[in-house]
Amino acid sequence: MKLKKKPQAKAAVKKALFPKLLKQVAALPIRLTQDIGLEVLLVTSRETKRWVVPKGWPMKGMKGHEAAAIEAREEAGVIGRISKKPAGYYTYDKRQPDGRTDPCRVAVYVLTVTEQLETWREKGQREMQWVGSEAATVLLQEPELASLIRDLARPATWPGTAPSLARKARAGPVVENKIVDARVEISVVKSGKTLSSEVVISPSKTDMATAVARLCLKVQETQSGPLWPFQVVVREAD
Repeated sequence: MKLKKKPQAKAAVKKALFPKLLKQVAALPIRLTQDIGLEVLLVTSRETKRWVVPKGWPMKGMKGHEAAAIEAREEAGVIGRISKKPAGYYTYDKRQPDGRTDPCRVAVYVLTVTEQLETWREKGQREMQWVGSEAATVLLQEPELASLIRDLARPATWPGTAPSLARKARAGPVVENKIVDARVEISVVKSGKTLSSEVVISPSKTDMATAVARLCLKVQETQSGPLWPFQVVVREAD
């Protein structure tokens, strides 16, 4: 005679074999500097003191990006423009009060910081520092998050820009398939309309990539909706 497993026992076995995937939201605070380029604001976790990005649980009645923006303000004292869609995801093992761990998937929203507050909710409870993108990938323990930051550091993958733009930017300003060292005009064009332009004088390849990233970010800040699809036009300036 076979003994039937009790429902509670079945549930316990199922939970052990297939733990529930928890979900969180995170803000990735960034800024663009002339010397370093893309910088990321990291904070320490309160318990383990390891470097992380501001994150927390979804909030009832709020969209993911709204909750992430609140976490950034409360944990790091920063506010700014946050992407409405996740730039990516990463997973980690969330330690519970009883010592067990559950897998957790975190949706990451990019926050372009415009202001750092003097006081905020968790001031003094965490350390925080602005670091370059490469340093951030070394300090963070989540490889998926480090990979996301590495991708964002490429000029073309700033919020609202096209992945293929990085390759074009690294090639330098191309006019009739020739690299030029004169005055170069960079324009962001969408649906035949020029959204913004910038003139760069005798740019190096690095200067060119930085200029493209800066211009795309500037345009994205003025857009109420997604920038993509768009074009970057490079030509000799008049």
